[in-house]
Amino acid sequence: MSLESDEWVTPALYVEKARAAMGGIDCDPASNDMAQRLVKAGTYFTKEKDGLNCDWHGNVWLNPPYSRGLIEPFVHKLLRELEAGRVSSAILLTNNSASSHWHQHAASFSTLLCNPSKRIGFLELQEDGTYAQKNGNDRGQTFFFYGSDPEAFMQTFADLGNILEAVARHPFTCHRE
Repeated sequence: MSLESDEWVTPALYVEKARAAMGGIDCDPASNDMAQRLVKAGTYFTKEKDGLNCDWHGNVWLNPPYSRGLIEPFVHKLLRELEAGRVSSAILLTNNSASSHWHQHAASFSTLLCNPSKRIGFLELQEDGTYAQKNGNDRGQTFFFYGSDPEAFMQTFADLGNILEAVARHPFTCHRE
């Protein structure tokens, strides 16, 4: 895998925090077989089985592809799935791109955000079956929380960095852009 790849695996620490904050992970709509060794979602979709064309359900862990042109559709799909009531809670992990339209949109619908004080060292699978940190992550990240138990998210993620409450909340009236 190269640094240009969208197949970055989130370290177990963050996945376990998401699992604890939501009470489990039912769906991982932008995943791969390697990531599922850590995420262990009930349902997951890969590049080949395009999650953008499937219904999502339950508690969703979403670390979408970060490439321009790919991240926006995943963010908007998550918001539509929340609006439809198929997703009960979700944690979205993205680069901290606070000035981008999709980041502003995701934040305006979220309950809370966490901006970690350290960059995440994403993982890649080695030939021997172990994971190693990838080098070259030069951006900070944001965790967006959507759900009815913000206290669980705050308690679970507070040690990572600043927790922010979304001030400009909007009712779920999102559309495909």
